[in-house]
Amino acid sequence: MSNVIEMPVFLLKTDKGTQRRQINLEVVTQYAEQMAEGAKFDPIDAVYDGKDYIVWNGFHRVNAYKKANIKMVRVSVTDGDAAEAIHLSLGANKDSLQRTQAEKNACARVMITDPRYEAWTDEQRANHIGVSRSTIARVKADIESGNNSGQGDSNVVSLTQNETSAVGNEEENVDSSDTNTDSTKPKYPTDKVGNKIPDHLIDVFARQSEIRACMNTLDEMRRNTEEKCEALDPLWFFLPLNPLQTQTANTKRIYRFSLPYCVCPMHGAARLEDARDCKLCKGAGWITEDLYQAVPREFKEEGRGDG
Repeated sequence: MSNVIEMPVFLLKTDKGTQRRQINLEVVTQYAEQMAEGAKFDPIDAVYDGKDYIVWNGFHRVNAYKKANIKMVRVSVTDGDAAEAIHLSLGANKDSLQRTQAEKNACARVMITDPRYEAWTDEQRANHIGVSRSTIARVKADIESGNNSGQGDSNVVSLTQNETSAVGNEEENVDSSDTNTDSTKPKYPTDKVGNKIPDHLIDVFARQSEIRACMNTLDEMRRNTEEKCEALDPLWFFLPLNPLQTQTANTKRIYRFSLPYCVCPMHGAARLEDARDCKLCKGAGWITEDLYQAVPREFKEEGRGDG
């Protein structure tokens, strides 16, 4: 099950062997222009392995967001590992008419040579990556005959140095400057209700993944415990599963409602020293989702905007 969250684009990892198509810079430029004009795109797909957010679908959108200097993006996140991300990436875009034969062959080669798919039939492999069984058979014959033509396609060629510069480099920190590529359309990160996040709060909003990592750890502990109990492992015989599930859910809720939700609507984007006496955020400068729901409507409306 996936959850759509908003997060800094620089946290997305695109170098984990999940890119199956070459980047088309014309498409990146087209997407970036549309994004700058306010167009909404589907969330990027990523797997969270407890440390990294590994992109498996949406590489053109990632590069376009960077080119448009958009810092915060929507991501559909699934818990898993690098192997799961690779598996999902093989089936991404399988209905697209824009894939080249070389890209299809590269996916087929992975399905044939990866030990994880050793027990799969050619039909199952073909269905997963959206090719014909004859394609699987042809690539398999090439492998068996020692014909390595196209083998280099198994890891799609990344952007060249110049191309990488054209779409923007991976960032190590959130850039607090509001760089405008279009003077009539400001670019800045926003909170959950659309308010501009002031420079002194960007780092706080960008670090939400630290709390989400704790939530994911709780989920992993719960799943492991459920598996042991369902398997009737004698070591876990006296473990009260139902109370543990309830307490885990409650703990996750505590974590969730401690996450930054929006800039404090009582004083907007004021400096922290100006917000010390605020009874709502208590000087933090931001509030959680449950606090926001309790804010009177007139303050919510006054707080919206560019800050």
